[in-house]
Amino acid sequence: MKKYIIEFYSNNGYKLGESINEYKDFSEVEDYIGKLMKEGSSVKITFENSAEFIRVTEIAKVVITEQK
Repeated sequence: MKKYIIEFYSNNGYKLGESINEYKDFSEVEDYIGKLMKEGSSVKITFENSAEFIRVTEIAKVVITEQK
């Protein structure tokens, strides 16, 4: 398992939040993001020490970083 940081940004570049989870590999992260964008609902993300729900329609960019 590898730990990935997934950051969510709005269309004006504002960071909406991030999610840090463990996945087997990068393709599993891609599957998660693909499923998330298809659902069209909301996603739970964490930002600093809190959890928030944002609408998927607010997400313009997703940055995925493998944590070493």
